[in-house]
Amino acid sequence: MKNTITRREWMRRLAAVSTLAALPNKDGRLTLKLSRDDYQDAADAVAKLQKDMAEFTASQPPTHTPLSVLFDESEDETQQLKDQ
Repeated sequence: MKNTITRREWMRRLAAVSTLAALPNKDGRLTLKLSRDDYQDAADAVAKLQKDMAEFTASQPPTHTPLSVLFDESEDETQQLKDQ
């Protein structure tokens, strides 16, 4: 199975990235100016977005264990092989 995407999928992804790049941000965080009347709606939207992101993260498979954790790096017990 090849890891290729169709032209339509490529254009959809490019449009999504272009849309995100157009949003106002500071250091990678969205910055939006709100009126006092919209504050509660914005707070609800942020809470829903955080909940959705947490659910998505929880649904992902666990990350791979780094090899450095699997093997002990000390060589105190290593013995030299002798020529036979």
